[in-house]
Amino acid sequence: MTSEKTQDHLPPQQTNTAAIYRRHLQGAVVRSVASLIMWLFAVVFFLLGQIDTERLLGISAAVAYLILINPPTLWIFKWILKYTTDPRPYKYLSLAINVLEIIGYTAIIYYVGGLEAAHLALLYAALITYVGVISPRKLPFILAAICAASFALMVVLVNLGILPDQTRFPNLHVPWLHQVSTVVLTTGLLFVVAFIASYTAQLLKRTREKLQDQYTALARTNERLRDEMIHSNRIQGKLAESEALFRTITENMHEMIAIADRHGVYRYLSPSNGAIAGYTPEEMIGKSLFDFLHPEDVMKAQAVLAQDPPELKSRAVELRFRIADGSFLWIETMGSPIYRDDGTCQEIVLSSRDISERKLAEEALRESEQKYMELSVTDGLTGLYNLRHFYSCLHNELERTKRYHSPLCMLLLDLDDFKKFNDMFGHMEGDKVLKGITGVIKQLLRKADFAFRYGGEEFVILLPETVCDQAVIVAERIRREFKTMTFTPRNDGIPVSQTVSIGVAQFIAGEEPKFFIARADRTMYRAKKNGKDQVVMDVISSLDESRGVT
Repeated sequence: MTSEKTQDHLPPQQTNTAAIYRRHLQGAVVRSVASLIMWLFAVVFFLLGQIDTERLLGISAAVAYLILINPPTLWIFKWILKYTTDPRPYKYLSLAINVLEIIGYTAIIYYVGGLEAAHLALLYAALITYVGVISPRKLPFILAAICAASFALMVVLVNLGILPDQTRFPNLHVPWLHQVSTVVLTTGLLFVVAFIASYTAQLLKRTREKLQDQYTALARTNERLRDEMIHSNRIQGKLAESEALFRTITENMHEMIAIADRHGVYRYLSPSNGAIAGYTPEEMIGKSLFDFLHPEDVMKAQAVLAQDPPELKSRAVELRFRIADGSFLWIETMGSPIYRDDGTCQEIVLSSRDISERKLAEEALRESEQKYMELSVTDGLTGLYNLRHFYSCLHNELERTKRYHSPLCMLLLDLDDFKKFNDMFGHMEGDKVLKGITGVIKQLLRKADFAFRYGGEEFVILLPETVCDQAVIVAERIRREFKTMTFTPRNDGIPVSQTVSIGVAQFIAGEEPKFFIARADRTMYRAKKNGKDQVVMDVISSLDESRGVT
């Protein structure tokens, strides 16, 4: 990504022009280095025989394009920053550079495999996330729309024959419904990324500003209190005046101020404690701090109080404090030692503030990140893993199989006459059937198994540590259980049942993943050809046959 999208597109008159140009120069260097790294990966895959010369040249041209757009854009930025104070050219040029980047990434996706390389839409997602974090407005959604349009245009041009098909199996026709669903899913995920990036950036910005203000206020308060306490210990004649000043300060602030001995027993509490915790000072004076803490936080507080007095000021501790209604409130507490004339410390000033809102914001951020991770690997309708995650899991399981020489089986499922069912009863009823087969799959699989929605009405299942005969038993259970399931799409309430054809294949040592998938696919179509509603097991006589060698 680039550094062009910085500081929420601040107008040049509000920033240092030299600093802006340096940021854009750094961004150009980062973009060039990242492009070269992508090119090196392409070279490695070319040497491994994963891509041909034509694809390598196409990827090389796209990488060169991403590098060569840097000099003219840097020159234009330098000219704008030097001769104009209008922020609009700055914003439009930043957006234009984003569009140029998107074109380059789309070219890379096209030469890697086109629709087959839809997982590389992560390049788009990375760009959108970066822009969203830096510029939390509508720009991430604009870029998401441009990325989706660029990806869709590539698919359309390939289907129209204007662009050559770069997939690994150009003669294998991919159903249009699968293509459309891939484009739609990619578009949806890009907009989800745009929303999460924009929302997270705004949330972080508000939280950061609020925490900074609170921290600054607390630091100033603690410093003022420390000075007052030292002054009162040194000048005994002004003790009453200093105490009155101290009480005036603490009674008019929002933090809880307390004085406790080295054992945590309260000697003084500010009236603000009542507004925060609901106790009167009289209810707490003479009691220990530990009596009000959550049991899991007692040892943490004891360790802090056991420190040497000079170390108390350098550490803030987060604790759960029991308030008057019995619930617990998150507080952040800092201590300042009170020294006597002989230099000993017998009491500590404890300054505590309510940080419940910050804790809620942190929890919301964690939930948002978890939701994004789930959305990126699951199918929205069935809740199963999606096709992109399938290839990742297949790679991991094959590596484990090769390492431990353990068996691995694949089931490829296809609902029989599902298009006819959809045409007759509608897609909403078809979705119920898809959810029905999903429920059967989840019910009958082990925790170690993986199930994916392969596309449309096709599903794929990976069964680690399972030989072919065992996999057939699992497949038969799924077939029989699904056949007994009934649906009521008719207005008259008459139940309708559906069937499924399943192909079973076991991984052969030394076999490439694409041939493993192809064998499972062939057995599934053999089940279709033999009359549907059945399980067919692949029988391969040799490893050469699995590799397509005749």
